[in-house]
Amino acid sequence: MAENDIIPEIVYENALALVYDSISVARKGLRSNPSKEEERKLNKTLLRLEAERADLEGMLDALADDKPVGVAPPTQAQVDEIATLTGEVEGLTRANLTAAGALSVASKVLALAAAVSGG
Repeated sequence: MAENDIIPEIVYENALALVYDSISVARKGLRSNPSKEEERKLNKTLLRLEAERADLEGMLDALADDKPVGVAPPTQAQVDEIATLTGEVEGLTRANLTAAGALSVASKVLALAAAVSGG
């Protein structure tokens, strides 16, 4: 196996962990005195993150069952973005979290998760 080969199962597991962490960050953002608009956006983002979580879990199940029909392998750009966003999310979990910060990173993770899952 070449150094640059992508193992879909590992990438999807990393993306799933990132989505779970982002869900946690978004929930913390809801507890950090958000404005009405931030609260609305965070709630909407949380719902969409939960849907992407389910999609990624379905993809992992399909790969585990050796039935990856319709499961496209992730791109190197997606792998790199997962690594970058993981660092951002970890930084937010240690920082004084604001609703705006939670919304910003949760929105980025949502966009990436949708791209990875094909949704």
